Amino acid sequence: MSIDSNPLLANTAKPLFLWVKVHLIKQNIVYGKELKKFDKETQSPVINEGGMLVDISGRSSGITEIRHILKEFMTVEAITKDPYQDKMGTYALMIFKDIADDKNMLKQADALLSATMKATLNAVQNINVNTATVLTIRKRAWNRYVYAAANYFKANTLAQAGDHQAAGAYYKTAFGYSPDLSDLSAPTDFLAEVQLFGNKQPEFFQLEYVNYLKKYGNKNQILSALTQMALRNPVDHKVHLSDYYALNFARQASFNGYWHKAINTGLDKAPALLLEKTDGHNYSSAENAGKWILVDFWGTWCGPCRIEHPALQKLHLMSVSNSSSNLDIITIACNDTKEKVFDYMKDFKYTFPVAMGDQKTVNAFNVHGYPTKALITPEGNYMFIPFNSDWIKFIERYTED
Repeated sequence: MSIDSNPLLANTAKPLFLWVKVHLIKQNIVYGKELKKFDKETQSPVINEGGMLVDISGRSSGITEIRHILKEFMTVEAITKDPYQDKMGTYALMIFKDIADDKNMLKQADALLSATMKATLNAVQNINVNTATVLTIRKRAWNRYVYAAANYFKANTLAQAGDHQAAGAYYKTAFGYSPDLSDLSAPTDFLAEVQLFGNKQPEFFQLEYVNYLKKYGNKNQILSALTQMALRNPVDHKVHLSDYYALNFARQASFNGYWHKAINTGLDKAPALLLEKTDGHNYSSAENAGKWILVDFWGTWCGPCRIEHPALQKLHLMSVSNSSSNLDIITIACNDTKEKVFDYMKDFKYTFPVAMGDQKTVNAFNVHGYPTKALITPEGNYMFIPFNSDWIKFIERYTED
C-alpha cells in the first residue's frame, strides 16, 4: 500500500509502514542482544520466531537502517500538510518510543519529537472553536493531543537526564494542550492516542504536571494547574481545588469569588437568545441576565436526547421549585415540527420549556450534533458541556455557591 500508484493511499499507509519497519528492526536488535547473553561465542546469523534475520555479532547495521528510515519519515512529515489525515504524529511518537532508550539514537529521537511538535502545533493555530466546522474541531483535538504527548515525552527525557527545570516547561506545555472542553466534545478522534501515550486517561498529562509541581513548583503554580483541571472537569476536580484553596489561599479572597472569576476568564460572550416557546411566550436571555442559563439543543428524533430527558425534567422541576435557584433552562427542538414536539412532551408528561429551533440560532451556537448543551454564565459568557460527561454534576459543580 505504501508504494501504491494512488498517492492518497500511498501517503496514508507510508507512516504506518515506516513505523513497522523500525519496530521490527528494533525487536531484531533486542532479540540479538538476548541471544548473545546465552552464547557469546556464536557469530552466525540466527532467525527469530518472526522469520527476521538477527545479527548477533553486532547492531550497527540495524541502527544504520533505522536512521535511514527516520530520515525518510521526517522528510515526509515535513511536507505533510495535514498531520491528522495520515496520523503521521501518532506513528512518529510510536517510533520515538521504540528508539528513545537507545543512547546511540538520542539525537534522532529528539529530532523526531521536534518535527512532530512543529507539525501538530502549526495545525492548531488560529482556530476559533465557536465558529469552526466539526471536522476542524476534530482535527484540532487530535493535533493538540499528539502535540501534548510529544511535549510530555520530551519532558521525561530531560527529567531522566536530571534537567528538571527544562523538563518543567515541557510538562507545562503538555498540560496546556491536554484535552479542553472543546476537545472532550469529540474524543473519539484521539482515544487511540490516549491508550498509546496517555496511560489510558485524557487527563494523564495534567496529573503528571501537578505531580511535577509538587516537587519543583510553588503553591501559585499548583493552584493555577488545579484550577484549569477543575474548569475542564469540575465533577472530579472542583472539590480538590476547593480544599487546596482553603488550605493555602483562604485569607486572600473567598473561594466562590475566585472560582467565578476563573470561570469567565477566556470565555466568549454568548449569542443573544430571543425565541418563542411552544407555550406562546417569548424567551429572552437578556431578561435572564445574572443567572446561569442551560441551553439544550435536541430533537424528538434524537435517541441520546430522549435518554437524557428524564434527568432534564428532574433538573427543571428542581430549578423552578427552588426559589433560591440561580439556574434557568431553555431547550431548543431542532429539525422538528411543533406537532411532533407537542405530542412528545404530552406523551412523556415533560414540562421543561421548549422553543422551536431555527437555523440562525443553531449557527450562532455552532451546533454540530445532538444533544448539544451550552452553559451561559451569569456574566453572559458561555461554554459547551462535553458529550458523554456527567452533565448534571457538571452543571451542579459550575453553578453551586
